[in-house]
Amino acid sequence: WRVTARLIRAADQVQAWSASFDREPSSILEFQRQLSAAIAEQIPVRLSPGRLDALQRRQSRVPAAYDVYLRGRSLWNQLTPATNRAAVEHYARATALDPQYSLAWAGLADAFAGSPINGDAEPLDVAARARDAAAHAVASGPDIAESQTSKGIVSYWIDWDWAVAEAAYKRAIDLDP
Repeated sequence: WRVTARLIRAADQVQAWSASFDREPSSILEFQRQLSAAIAEQIPVRLSPGRLDALQRRQSRVPAAYDVYLRGRSLWNQLTPATNRAAVEHYARATALDPQYSLAWAGLADAFAGSPINGDAEPLDVAARARDAAAHAVASGPDIAESQTSKGIVSYWIDWDWAVAEAAYKRAIDLDP
């Protein structure tokens, strides 16, 4: 594979940096990590070691889980009953491939919690699964904003516990403003 990346200053459209990357397609995740690290080195913003660690823990190290998660996210964003059900299947497969994949658990919680809203499930039919998925998301990634957001979504839409939802949303904002 060959990727050419360029950073262009928005203010004056001047190219600030450019590089080409040639890699064998052994791992798209590793390639993505290397590319993003090279680009990040060119940007004057510096992240704390803790924030860098949290960013690295966001994605699965299992390429198939990452792929299935992204497909689930695409389906879920269409917000129809059929695509929501398909998203649940994708997120469930991602969590089966990587049981510690916090983003996939968060996606599963969001899909379950949202299914009564988009009309494809009764709240009592999905409440326990939404809570369970949100708990897994937080347990596997307590410092990942999406996990906290999913906790908030479930607390708000399923449990009607606005104090817990607000605390989770505030925690998510603190983690990723």
